[in-house]
Amino acid sequence: MLERAYGTMILQDFYLRKQNEALHKKEKKEGKKTDRRKILFSDGFGRHMTDTDFIRALEADKQSRVTEQQQKARKRAAKADFQVIKKELEIAWEKLKEDHRKVMDTWKADVEYSKALGKRGGDLPEKPTKLILKATFSEQFLQTNTPTNEDTEMIGLESDSEAMEGDEDGEAAAGIDWDSEEE
Repeated sequence: MLERAYGTMILQDFYLRKQNEALHKKEKKEGKKTDRRKILFSDGFGRHMTDTDFIRALEADKQSRVTEQQQKARKRAAKADFQVIKKELEIAWEKLKEDHRKVMDTWKADVEYSKALGKRGGDLPEKPTKLILKATFSEQFLQTNTPTNEDTEMIGLESDSEAMEGDEDGEAAAGIDWDSEEE
């Protein structure tokens, strides 16, 4: 009989400890945003407003409020910057997808044309590389904050600087040869 009572007391003790922990956690959560009155009049008694301890507590409270406001302002600015970068990322990603879609469409047209001419497997144009994953693209974009040349090379496009190599006007890159007699 005594053993049963001890067992019950042990279980009750575990249960009460668990309840007390939950209660204290709840009180601590509520205590994070403490009321100024709780800070300034922490012991619950009245104070002289001219007391040096009270004045120091007021100054410390004012300073903590200023630092909190500064932190909030920094967080808002960081969030706004992140939103701008995210928007730029989405625009760059959509452009990359559109460029890849154009390359794939031209490749499909070339393949159909080659098949119509009677070419077979090995003679057909090579398929462009796959579009990179958005996660990989976003990592590269965030590292440089601009799309890299590797991204455009992956889908078979040349950057503007590579397309204009050769002649100053870009005529060699465009395939224009002014010296030839052929028309």
